[in-house]
This record gives sequence, structure tokens and C-alpha cells, in this order.
Amino acid sequence: MFCEEPISEIDTVDVSMRTHPEARGHKLSDVCKRLGISLDNAHRATDDAGACGRAFLEMARRAEVTDDLQQMLSWAGAIGQPPAGAPV
Repeated sequence: MFCEEPISEIDTVDVSMRTHPEARGHKLSDVCKRLGISLDNAHRATDDAGACGRAFLEMARRAEVTDDLQQMLSWAGAIGQPPAGAPV
């Protein structure tokens, strides 16, 4: 699938820095540990991506962001928008 505009990108390091400014580390392993998310097989693309997604959802849940894609993207400071008609 080719998209003319960038697909939405969320930087979980940035989100972590904004939601946990007191934290000393914002690496994926630090974020997962802080949020109680398992990170098995770190540095494997699929495992890191899954943990990153779960971390984002947990940070959004703790910030009481509503379960609405556009509100989550806005809260996270996402870059770009998902392509029209793309599965969510």
C-alpha cells in the first residue's frame, strides 16, 4: 500500500518524557518496566513494536485519554494522519 502522506507516527520516548518527566530513563526497557509491561526478546523488531504499542496504550490510559483514534493522535503529538480508509 502506497500512501502519499506519511502515516501517523508517534514517538513513545517523547510521550514518556511528557508523561513521566521525573523518570531518569525513557528507553523502551525503562518505559516497559515503569508501566509493568513485559518486554521479552528485546531488540527483536516484532517484540519491540508490540511492547511499544502496549506502552503507548498504557500511557494514554493512565492519562485518561478517551478511546478515540484522533484524540489519541492529538494527545501524543502524532506526526501525520492515517490514510483515509486505513484499518485501525
